[in-house]
Amino acid sequence: MAAPQTKLQSQIIGLSSEAFEAFCGDISGMFGEEMKCVQQEYCTDSVDGLKIRLGDLVAVNTIKAEGVLDGNFHVIFDKDGLFTLSGVILMLPEQRILLNKKEGTSKEAEDMDDAISEAGNLLVGAWD
Repeated sequence: MAAPQTKLQSQIIGLSSEAFEAFCGDISGMFGEEMKCVQQEYCTDSVDGLKIRLGDLVAVNTIKAEGVLDGNFHVIFDKDGLFTLSGVILMLPEQRILLNKKEGTSKEAEDMDDAISEAGNLLVGAWD
């Protein structure tokens, strides 16, 4: 039973890498900001473990994949990712993005909800 699990994990990692590279290319092309995908070690964790690692302020995008990989995948942005990506999409000045990463509040994150939704749409497009 371990072999099919390993093959599935390998497919997920490879196809996810391709999707994120496409996503980064889309962001770079649309907004003129250099963005690249760098694969890090992957891990599994519980929701409680994620709360500890990521803190309270996160954005979760769910991607429904159909095809080779059928199912729902969740992409989670921590505070830095949330404010960086939404700031780029909103074309905020770099200093504002850096300030939001450091001092951004839940209210400010809510105000950027449309930008994070757009990032989710771009992710889905990349996944397709």
